Amino acid sequence: MRSRVHTLIASLFVATVACVDAMGQQSYPPYTLVTRYTQYNANGETLRVMTQTRYQSSSGDWRAVVKAGGGEQATLYRRGKGVYQSDSRTSRLIKSMDHAPGCPIRTGEELRRDPKFVRTEEVLGFSAYVLIENPAKDLLIEYYYVPEFGGGTPFKQVTSHKNGPKSVSEPVSVTLGEPAASDVTGPDYLEVEQEPVFLKNLDKHLLSKPDAAYPTEALVHGWSGVVQVMVTVDETGAVISAGALDAGLPPQSLRDAATDAAYKALFKPAIAEGRVVVAKGILAYRFALPK
Repeated sequence: MRSRVHTLIASLFVATVACVDAMGQQSYPPYTLVTRYTQYNANGETLRVMTQTRYQSSSGDWRAVVKAGGGEQATLYRRGKGVYQSDSRTSRLIKSMDHAPGCPIRTGEELRRDPKFVRTEEVLGFSAYVLIENPAKDLLIEYYYVPEFGGGTPFKQVTSHKNGPKSVSEPVSVTLGEPAASDVTGPDYLEVEQEPVFLKNLDKHLLSKPDAAYPTEALVHGWSGVVQVMVTVDETGAVISAGALDAGLPPQSLRDAATDAAYKALFKPAIAEGRVVVAKGILAYRFALPK
């Protein structure tokens, strides 16, 4: 149960990224926003810190960039084309969906009238309207919306599990104005237009799975456990994107080691409906302390 909730927390954070202005609405104002994401365990100890930069264009296109291990990963929205995931380690741009969830543009008055509205609070000099949701009986999410940035995409978000872990996504800096076109489009990577097919048994297609190196930091602290990594595999069986999941709240050093190993895995080409496809699935890496 707890593992499922941790996964839910991670998915809720990601959901705030893959969000665009709703059809029929005017475009979001242009800006560049740097956000810090911090994950805490039940004891309040910091498990993970991640920084994301979002480049929002007045055209409606945007790009959200995260430094991940030894590379850079990003989510991009291209109006009329869809949502893509980019990976600097393999120079790929992978389509993930045709459409992103709509985020309506809302004024301060509209936010105040929302039944979930509880208070206003100043964040980086802006008046933020705080809305609260309880997606599970022991899970509380606080969304901070700022009308100057559209009022539909959270400017800040706090996700708390009762007597358990907590994650905070908070702005570090914001710059108003149109970002550079290259920041919105990103590098010129090879595009993969086929949306990956999820396979529950992707591990059964493995040809080789190199072991993950046990990080020195993890050995010193006595950290162990299982890290699940979501991988995307192209038609040749090569891994073109990998990212550790939050299930079990693994320390960052174990996440990085598992992800590095996942990029080296090799698979038999996946077949769906009689054709070779780009596929995605989960690989598990177990870290057991030496006896």
